[in-house]
Amino acid sequence: MRTFLPLTLLPLLAATWVEATPRHVYLTWQGDPTTTVTVNLHTIVADAAEPAALVRYDTLSHGGHWQDYALQATGTCQRLLDLPGRTVHRVPLTDLQPGRVYWFVAGDSMGGFTAERAFRTIPDGHEALRFVAAGDMGVAEKSRRLQAVAAAQEPLFALLGGDLAYTNGDWNLAPIWDTWLDNWQELMVTPSGLTVPMVSAIGNHEVAGGYHGTAENAPIYLQYLAQNDAASYYVRRVGPRLVIFLLDSGHLASHGGQQAEWLAQQLAANAEVPVRLATYHVPLFPGFRLPSGHYSKAGRKHWQPLFDRFRLLAAFENHDHIFKRTHPIRGKHIDPQGTIYLGDGSFGRGPRVVDGPRQTHLHRRWYLDQLRSEGHLWRVDVEADRVVFAAVNQEGHVFDRVTRPIPDADGSNAGASHEIWLP
Repeated sequence: MRTFLPLTLLPLLAATWVEATPRHVYLTWQGDPTTTVTVNLHTIVADAAEPAALVRYDTLSHGGHWQDYALQATGTCQRLLDLPGRTVHRVPLTDLQPGRVYWFVAGDSMGGFTAERAFRTIPDGHEALRFVAAGDMGVAEKSRRLQAVAAAQEPLFALLGGDLAYTNGDWNLAPIWDTWLDNWQELMVTPSGLTVPMVSAIGNHEVAGGYHGTAENAPIYLQYLAQNDAASYYVRRVGPRLVIFLLDSGHLASHGGQQAEWLAQQLAANAEVPVRLATYHVPLFPGFRLPSGHYSKAGRKHWQPLFDRFRLLAAFENHDHIFKRTHPIRGKHIDPQGTIYLGDGSFGRGPRVVDGPRQTHLHRRWYLDQLRSEGHLWRVDVEADRVVFAAVNQEGHVFDRVTRPIPDADGSNAGASHEIWLP
């Protein structure tokens, strides 16, 4: 079991460390996933003049001998005033080849380099793509088990729907983030040895106060994850056939106004991309909480009309800590060509009870197709003419699956979803 010293002792410890030994190494995207990746790492050192970290990388493995890698890159470093001695390094690797495996080490010759790790860029053709999607994690053993299951699916990336470390923007809880990053670095490595990049939307437990905050209320999340600077919503194009809209369900930005205008513009700009998905934290169609909740109603008011107009294929929802799959929905009705809403975030947080005598009303909600108390992740396969969404539990078993044809550019061929219940 890992133990942590009080933050008040960190300055004393930092004074004894003269080398910037890397601790955490994880991958995000700031640019095109077919040709770029950002290597993130942390160092702890007392020297205020610490240089930015160096990444040595190659299309060949060199077993961690840093001098042998053909390519190198440096990025930016940010010393954290609220966490004495800690520096977060962001090193973008650019001009990479699509669909190619790269090996890398990170650090410097003074403090040392990390062990060799590998990643794969996204293909830029019409190859099948696989990723996993989940949210509401924490650092308990359930989260560790599900991360191991997620990595075993051999995903190209992980789509996270918020509530990662549950620290509420509080620097006094930064050691929990250390555990979360340690878990990710250890567990989110595929059987073929590839480190899984993360793409994340913000949740209420990333923010002091949960809702209606500013960037200053989510300092750890925004400074640790190099994704889109301080903006809490963004779009990520993943190859020529997939685009994902990462949205903020009221935590640092309101559903309407500027975010809704941006979403309409981005959906229009990406209307020709065959597979359009969204991820956010608070569900529009919750499986446990009341659908009359303020943030669910705001999502249905400002976002759902845009999802309907631009024929969003599916939305990943979180926050409720249960398993849920809706019927395809347009407006207030079930429609074979509508959006399916998948959730509701139980990637480590214990699932809530939905099958007890006091919860029978939940199953009567018109929009729900499936509902159960089950920790899970979604495994998503974007294939030639369809997308397969499979729910996987902590034993690695698929217990629910829905297959949707990829609509044509004009919205035709959306068809009725072909749903399979796997007991």
